[in-house]
Amino acid sequence: MIFVVAGVLGPGLWLDTQQCYWNGKKNFKALFWWAVPVRLLQLLLTATVLYFSSSPVWVFGVQTVIQVAANIGAAIGIMKIGGINNEISKEYQSYGWFSNFLYLIGSITAQVDKVIVGSLFGLEKLAIFAVGELIYNYFFKTPKSFLDQIFLPRLAEMKLKDASVWIRKRQPFLILGILIVLLIMSVLLPSVYRILFSAKYTESIFYAYLFLINIFASTPVLLVGAMIKAHGLKEESAIAQAIISLTPMVLIVPFAYLWGLTGIIFARIGQNLALSGYYYYFLRRV
Repeated sequence: MIFVVAGVLGPGLWLDTQQCYWNGKKNFKALFWWAVPVRLLQLLLTATVLYFSSSPVWVFGVQTVIQVAANIGAAIGIMKIGGINNEISKEYQSYGWFSNFLYLIGSITAQVDKVIVGSLFGLEKLAIFAVGELIYNYFFKTPKSFLDQIFLPRLAEMKLKDASVWIRKRQPFLILGILIVLLIMSVLLPSVYRILFSAKYTESIFYAYLFLINIFASTPVLLVGAMIKAHGLKEESAIAQAIISLTPMVLIVPFAYLWGLTGIIFARIGQNLALSGYYYYFLRRV
């Protein structure tokens, strides 16, 4: 049922382009006054639903409906009363379709490891793997998307060479800051996981440590993808997506055979090291 709800409401859920628009306009006031009421309403109604039912379908459905309504309302408001111009850039329109195609491929291949874990090792191991992966999702993927949204407009205003130099100058400090955070997290991780999850997920702590290594391997990726997107670079986008999609496909089966569930994460680390290496080369080539 959750997949049915997601399938029906998915287009509205992904229609969050108003955040990119407000970021581009540097209208952080609008971002704040949109996001805070939406999150508070989701929290309030979720608590109300949980009072009557613990069904995950109802919890997911309520949160998704609120998000969809907020996205559609913001989009209509911007288009109808926002006073924006109607000029269309054919160059960026072409890149938009190309980017959507790459995103579709990436979304499919991103689930390959979970399919393999579930098929080869069983659903119990898949749950342990997923809990271990939470630290990567919440402490890298989510902050990365926020950083991309914040800095993409600034990078788009710069010339490509200037944007490359701007990122290169800040990368050492960014990597050092992330390393310090990861060291702190590595100390706190066992205690936090034992508090948040039951004893049957104790094994997830080991995989969470591996995902911390994966986060560090991913740090050179930060902001470079946003720069490529900001300047609509098709060739570089295609190469990056090929690395993201093909590297796990090549590594995941032999690594899983050699090292089991740990090998799945090694394949992820290999993917991010390859992507970081390409982005490092790209920045210096520019």
